[in-house]
Amino acid sequence: MSEFMDFDVLSGNEFLAKELKAYSSNPDLLFFTSFGLDDMRARSQPVAGFIVPYKCYELRKLEKLDRNRMRIRKGGLRLSPNEEAQIVREETEKRRRLRIQQVREQSKENAAKIRHAVKQEKHKQLMRLATDIKDQLEAEKAERVRHLEQQYDNSLRNIGVGHKSAGQQPDYAEEKALVQQEENLRAEARGRAAAEHHRQEAAQRNFEAQKHVIAR
Repeated sequence: MSEFMDFDVLSGNEFLAKELKAYSSNPDLLFFTSFGLDDMRARSQPVAGFIVPYKCYELRKLEKLDRNRMRIRKGGLRLSPNEEAQIVREETEKRRRLRIQQVREQSKENAAKIRHAVKQEKHKQLMRLATDIKDQLEAEKAERVRHLEQQYDNSLRNIGVGHKSAGQQPDYAEEKALVQQEENLRAEARGRAAAEHHRQEAAQRNFEAQKHVIAR
């Protein structure tokens, strides 16, 4: 720093002293600290009658350019055709992306509505199928019960006729055979009822299995 002060005093350059004080806080700007006085004079340029170091002169030019740019921005000058075209392209691309996003969101909403409608219709069809199968099972069950009751009544009438015949002609062996026949008929009726109950349970299980398959 002593070299700067000596050079300052010898040249009498007050502007240089001001610049050195302004930039002395930044070592990167004072690149001429490693040079001698001759090198510093060789890399200096005259500005308005003063000797200004090279680096300070370049920084001043950059500052002036920045100030000019600020004035241009504040003055509201018109954009060049290339800048206008660039702005139009950017705005068009922005609107295109926004439209694509809106279309995608609308497609998602429509797909969700369609899935919900399909799910509801599937549930309605499943409930109708369950109701039809249940009604069919109830009708078959009623028909089976009526048929078994009719067979049982016919068996009882036959047993009554046999008892009358046995009363007219007492025969213990025949009476025993009639009793056995009555018991056999009752056992057969119970077996048919059990078989019918088993068949209905199997049909119900099959219906539940089909219900789960349809629900998928």
